[in-house]
Amino acid sequence: MITGEEEAVIKPEPTNYPTAFAVEGAGKSVKVTWTDATGEQLPDGYIIFAGTSGQLPVPTDGIMIQLDDDLSDGQAAIMVSYGVESYSLVQGVAAFTDYYVSIYPFTNTGAAINYKNDGTAPSGMGSTTNSQEVTIIDEGFDSDWGGWTPVSVVGDQQWDRDNTFGIDFTPCAQMSGYEGQNFANEDWLISPTINFDEYLNEKIEFFTAKNYSGPDMTFMISTDYSGSGDPNNANWTTLSYTASPGTWTWTSSGIIDLSGFDGTAVHVAFKYTSTATTGSTWELDNIKITGDTEIGIKENIYDSYVSVYPNPASDRLTIALTGGAFETAKLMNTTGTVVKQVNINRDNTTLELGNIKAGLYFLELTNASNISVVKKVVIK
Repeated sequence: MITGEEEAVIKPEPTNYPTAFAVEGAGKSVKVTWTDATGEQLPDGYIIFAGTSGQLPVPTDGIMIQLDDDLSDGQAAIMVSYGVESYSLVQGVAAFTDYYVSIYPFTNTGAAINYKNDGTAPSGMGSTTNSQEVTIIDEGFDSDWGGWTPVSVVGDQQWDRDNTFGIDFTPCAQMSGYEGQNFANEDWLISPTINFDEYLNEKIEFFTAKNYSGPDMTFMISTDYSGSGDPNNANWTTLSYTASPGTWTWTSSGIIDLSGFDGTAVHVAFKYTSTATTGSTWELDNIKITGDTEIGIKENIYDSYVSVYPNPASDRLTIALTGGAFETAKLMNTTGTVVKQVNINRDNTTLELGNIKAGLYFLELTNASNISVVKKVVIK
């Protein structure tokens, strides 16, 4: 018979280090990836050391590391759970700096923590460049759906735009399964296609208002949705957010990190459900997705013929030709939609930006031989 508290099992140190360890500078961030360690004794987690010096610490068994994810002082230590296999260093990361990173698996915790610290720990170095945050999507549904797609899977009720009850009494998106009585519904509101490979450190914030009782609205992200058809045929990851508590209270979702997702065809979506007995009304407004883009563009051989300024721009953009004969200029947003087009008939052409929303755009110049030059343009 065992009396008293059962004694905790102390595990031996992990059998192996993780493999495929890689460090990559990405704008003003450092992305670290690896494949989890295998073997007889698996880790409980990893300690990652990072710094501007190649002389990184080596952990000592029985001593917990003081964690610090801010590289402002040139060094950091982060704990990551087993199974995660990636981490992005963002806090205090400087531009145009070399950062050294190493990783140590461990078991147990407290005075029993046991690191694998023999042999040579995986390590690497990544060099940052420079980047600035740009707006990818800024949608309040003030005049139309703005490229967002309502998709009704179940039920006759659908997402609609309400012109009165958005934030500050502006329009917003609204969905309700109630029409004289409750109905079963499954309705999605899906973003335009976003190329996450063009950005770093993607984030989203949106606002919701809710009333009546019913299931919460779900926020999701997919990297393989085709852009049309039943969204249930794609893989979606549900992300948590701060939802409206009810009584039509507009509530910020908080800043939600999307940087763990990559791909050229990313979609985010809001999924509404109701039943024949219960269904709340949800409103959605002021969706803003941002990301970092590297400053400095690798030019092709024709780029020397074209310069654009100022960049970032606000009211107008000047296109200056120093050679070649380009005929048209198209300003496209990140979904490929042309928002402005002009003919070029002289050395300097001015593009009036008017009410074009802030964000990242692509300026494509084409000549009679169908040779194109593409410039990244940031509108602020």
